[in-house]
Parts: sequence; structure tokens; C-alpha cells
Amino acid sequence: MSKLTKVLLTLFAAFALLVAGAAPALADHNAGADLDEGGDCYYGTLLPGGPPVDISTTRYKVIRSGSSLLVACYFSLPSFIPVPDPCDGCPGDNEGDWTAPTRPNFVVAENSCLPPGAQSPGGDWPGGDGARTTDAKAVFYRTHAVLTCYWADDPTDDPGAPGGPPLAD
Repeated sequence: MSKLTKVLLTLFAAFALLVAGAAPALADHNAGADLDEGGDCYYGTLLPGGPPVDISTTRYKVIRSGSSLLVACYFSLPSFIPVPDPCDGCPGDNEGDWTAPTRPNFVVAENSCLPPGAQSPGGDWPGGDGARTTDAKAVFYRTHAVLTCYWADDPTDDPGAPGGPPLAD
């Protein structure tokens, strides 16, 4: 990763910590760090501003500070992504081709980010309780994208979360 990329990722993560607030969501409908299923971070097809295909990356950071949680992900993208061939039920059917923006394109997808360990597409913890979502905040610029998801109170210690307290009987 180049020095400029590291600086940009750090700036966007810092911006998310200062500006983002916690707010109280399916694979192509959401975003997050899917740490149990392959260890990647993803941004779904049906979220605003992104390409007409699901994108994922293994370049992400999960930062816990005090009781807060920040997930910051860096994506490398081609400059042009055509919409997939039409088919019934395929994600992206209603979106056009995607061309990388030449100016930063800031996007907020409300209540679309799942915490690490939540199961997609339902957004539940493995025990079945619903995981708390937050806004997915992304910026797309040229062939790069940065996604941040911030929770003021870390949801990975909720009952039912992997490693969290057990569910009440």
C-alpha cells in the first residue's frame, strides 16, 4: 500500500471518528467486515454510489477504542465496471454501468453496515439475535474507495455476538 493510500485511509478513519455517530440491513443490501466468512470487508451492489456488483477487500482495519468500534476498509476498483448481463433476480439489474468518479463522491447508506461477526444477509448474530447496524459511510474517488462504519458502543460485546455474553434463557 502506498504512503498516499495509507495517509488517505488514516484521514478518512479519523474523519469517521470525529464526525460519525452511532445509529441503529442483506449481502447486496449492506456493508461491513465479514470476519467469519472469508475475512473480507464488502460493499453491496444495492447500496448507493458504488458499482453494479458487490465489491470486497481484505484491506481493512477494525479499531476498538474505549467502548467504540470503527471498521475502515480500502477498496481498489477498475475505472469502469459494466452492469452484469441481465437476469431475473441478479443484483444490479436496475443500475447502469459505473465509471470511477473524477471528484470525491461521498455516500451515506443509512443503517446498512453490519458489525464484524454478524451473519449476512439477515444481519443476525449466530445465535439469532439481530445485530445493531450503523450507517455505512463511503467515499469513491477514481479507482479507490474507503468505507467506514462507526459504533459509539461496540456491538460485538452484545448478547449473542461471537465472544459476547450468552443470550438470556
